[in-house]
Amino acid sequence: MQLEAEKYFKGVTLRLTGDFLYDDLDDDRSVDLESGEGAFDLREASLVFSPSADTDVKLGRQILTWGTGDLVFINDLFPKDWVSFFIGRDVEYLKAPSDALKVSAFSSWANLDLVYTPRFDADRFIDGRRLSFFNTGQGRLTGRNAVVLAGRPADAFEDDEWAARLYRNLGAYEVALYGYDGFWKSPAGADPASGRARFPPLSVLGASLRGPASATSSWANTIPAQTAMATIPQYATASCACCSAMSRKLPVT
Repeated sequence: MQLEAEKYFKGVTLRLTGDFLYDDLDDDRSVDLESGEGAFDLREASLVFSPSADTDVKLGRQILTWGTGDLVFINDLFPKDWVSFFIGRDVEYLKAPSDALKVSAFSSWANLDLVYTPRFDADRFIDGRRLSFFNTGQGRLTGRNAVVLAGRPADAFEDDEWAARLYRNLGAYEVALYGYDGFWKSPAGADPASGRARFPPLSVLGASLRGPASATSSWANTIPAQTAMATIPQYATASCACCSAMSRKLPVT
């Protein structure tokens, strides 16, 4: 059951969204707002206001996303709930909430979205408790017999994240540049001393072009920080992901 509330004050909007859940597979129903586990999940608790005519600010818990589609995340490094997605819940629950500050500035030349997350928000990733997965370290499928225990960066204002999008329209096309500095959203490395999974530092640059052509394209260059290289053996120093998508408007009869 989802409950929503919205209250308008003078120049400020308060938005609240919460989900009450019952899951018979949960052994422990205590609430954990970070992992989304338990009988209650807070999806949004934010304040929205405009300090000037060309600036919007959103502060607090919120769902963040940008890119070219619901399931195209080449330039979207905001947290996802992969467990929810793979057990078949509604697509809206693929996006996990962030505790962040978002500032949007608008001008005749270009628009800028800037997001600051003071403490790292990880994916709600598959760790073996609810869904089994192929464990590359063991070379086989594992589940509750080998639950992933990850050391999450958790120091406020030190283990923080920055994300930015600069975009504008050129005729019928939208051109956008993206940047991110933070950590891998799901565990992608291991501590060599303890063997515990970890979230290595991550920096991303990307761009997208979207318009009424036969296809739209996006690309992103993902560059793990040098400190991550020592913990991820045989891992490429850079990778490039490309995607093209086609959309078509269908007549309604």
